[in-house]
Amino acid sequence: MVLVYQLNILTQQSTKLMKDRIFTLKNGLRVANFSSPHPFTFTDGTVIPAVGRKKAEILMLNVEENLCRERDRKFRTIKLDWSLSDAVSNDIDWWMTYYNLKTVDVVLVPLPVMTALHAIWSDKDILKSPFRVIRVANRILKTIETNKFCI
Repeated sequence: MVLVYQLNILTQQSTKLMKDRIFTLKNGLRVANFSSPHPFTFTDGTVIPAVGRKKAEILMLNVEENLCRERDRKFRTIKLDWSLSDAVSNDIDWWMTYYNLKTVDVVLVPLPVMTALHAIWSDKDILKSPFRVIRVANRILKTIETNKFCI
């Protein structure tokens, strides 16, 4: 009985932490920052804060560097192969739950996370998920579109 109680408390705490990471844009879209240690500023003035350093480090992907064979170069070229870590997979599951409960509309992920998702999901599956990459509206002002996101 004590274990069930503790599990319920942990679930409630996790739910509060996740909901605290959801922000509503002026167009009504509910958006969350998956793992970026940088804030997002949207064209409507909404700012979604960075995730903390510890959370950003926990949500790093697995990466494998593969050396590309080239001749006559003064540097090395590598190809990066991204895959989801257990921590990222767990958070993906959490955010899918919130999406299915209609609590969040868009969860902003870094391009490498989207690349890793493309390796395991079809475009159709990604389109049925909340996971999107930002679309920059203005590189100088560093603002993000409020109604355009990338897969």
